[in-house]
Amino acid sequence: MISLSRAFHHLLNSYICVGLADNENERDVRSIYDELHPRARFGIDIRYGHFIRVADDALIGDCCWLGDYASIGRLSQLEEHVHLGACASIGWGAKLGSGVEIGAHCRIASKVSIGAGTKLGLHCRLDDFAEVGDACLLDFSAVVGKSSQIGHGVILCSLASVGKEASIGDHCQLGYQSMVGEGATLGENVSMGAHSVVDPGVFVPEGTTLGSQERMTKAGVVDRRTGVPRQ
Repeated sequence: MISLSRAFHHLLNSYICVGLADNENERDVRSIYDELHPRARFGIDIRYGHFIRVADDALIGDCCWLGDYASIGRLSQLEEHVHLGACASIGWGAKLGSGVEIGAHCRIASKVSIGAGTKLGLHCRLDDFAEVGDACLLDFSAVVGKSSQIGHGVILCSLASVGKEASIGDHCQLGYQSMVGEGATLGENVSMGAHSVVDPGVFVPEGTTLGSQERMTKAGVVDRRTGVPRQ
């Protein structure tokens, strides 16, 4: 059984190592080595790493932090206080809400939307048109498939080893404060209700629906409150 507090603590420990540049490398001025398109727009008090790339018509809000080799695609919008780790890439037309933190080497594809206060650990990948709500926690190497919708407060747990990341297939829907354990995999078109849980290492077949407060274990689906198996 995975607890909310344990998952949250684990994710924060993982995120400490997102790979933002050292403080001594921070800059509040642009470098000749950066590739900043003249039509890109920048707020105030932005901190820059080195070798930043920002494409045309991108909008960078106030007090953002851009790690070394970060790349931001055209028409992307970063609201205030967004942090990008080293080598993170943001695809065209993506929208990142206030206070979003993106770990090093994350890959955010085109037209992705990430809500305010959400945190992504190292090496996460969000595919085209994925939507992630506010205050979500996506752990090391978590994957969110194309056009999937992740509700507010969702946690995707992972362990820092191959095959132990949470993986969400294409066109899935995860409800408010649902949780996916480390090494669990959701096939395409899976739907999880609010406060539902998938246990670590469980594979959820394509098209499966979990109701609110249901838990999917390796033995089957049970009610989280009573432990009674689904009929």
